[in-house]
Amino acid sequence: MEQAITLKPDLSHFKKIANNLMSFKRHTGAGLWSLTGEAMEQLKRTTPRSDKPGTHLADMYTRMAKKDMHGWIDEIIIGTASDHPELLWYLEHGTSPHIIMGNPLLVFEINGQTIFTTIVHHPGTRPYLFVSQTRANLERKIELFKSEVARRTREAVERGKMS
Repeated sequence: MEQAITLKPDLSHFKKIANNLMSFKRHTGAGLWSLTGEAMEQLKRTTPRSDKPGTHLADMYTRMAKKDMHGWIDEIIIGTASDHPELLWYLEHGTSPHIIMGNPLLVFEINGQTIFTTIVHHPGTRPYLFVSQTRANLERKIELFKSEVARRTREAVERGKMS
């Protein structure tokens, strides 16, 4: 008769840690999602708006989370659903003076008067840097969030809640 070795290790300690990690993952994900929501609101407030009626670029921000195979958030993307995403770049970085050619005409309004032309000598625009400022603000908040999570984790381990 073949000898069998039966092991029944007490894994309750590891199960408790795993359960705490699942809770940690949920709270961490919720915290990051909340921070990016604040960033999206900051972008909406700081994106330059024109006086024209209709939907503005600031009203088109969306966000999505990409998660790894274990459900941890790898990245959160905040973007715009605009048909002209290059506008975001132009507003952020500004433009130098340039010529805009009509195809065949350009039509726009100045002081209530409709203008028809084939060419415009645009003076350029100043950079608004609203995306850079929002990113820097979000990165600072994420560093504070990470420090807070690390502090709370250390405290939980010291109190014996993670063991």
